[in-house]
Amino acid sequence: MIKILNAFLGNKSGRDVKALTPILIKIKEAYETISQHSNDELRAKTQEFKQRIADYIADKENQINEIKKKIELEENIEEREKMWEVVDKLEKESYEKS
Repeated sequence: MIKILNAFLGNKSGRDVKALTPILIKIKEAYETISQHSNDELRAKTQEFKQRIADYIADKENQINEIKKKIELEENIEEREKMWEVVDKLEKESYEKS
C-alpha cells in the first residue's frame, strides 16, 4: 500500500528536490555571472548596491530625521510618544524597503 502511495505522491526528499531545482538553476546562472568578476569588481558592485539602497530609502530616512528633530523640541510627553510611534513605523517601512 505504501509503495502505491509513494508511486503517486512521491517521497518527501523527492518533493523537496523538485521544489528546490528552480532555485538551484537560478543560483548556478548567477554564479556564472559573478564568477567572471574579480574581487575588486565585486567590492565595487557591493558599494554600488549599498548606494542604490541608500538612495531608495532616503525619503523615509529624511522623514525620520525631521520627526526626531521635532521630538527634541516638543514638551508634551503624549505628543512625543505619538511622534515616536510614527518614527517606529517609518523605520520599519525603511527596513522593509531595503
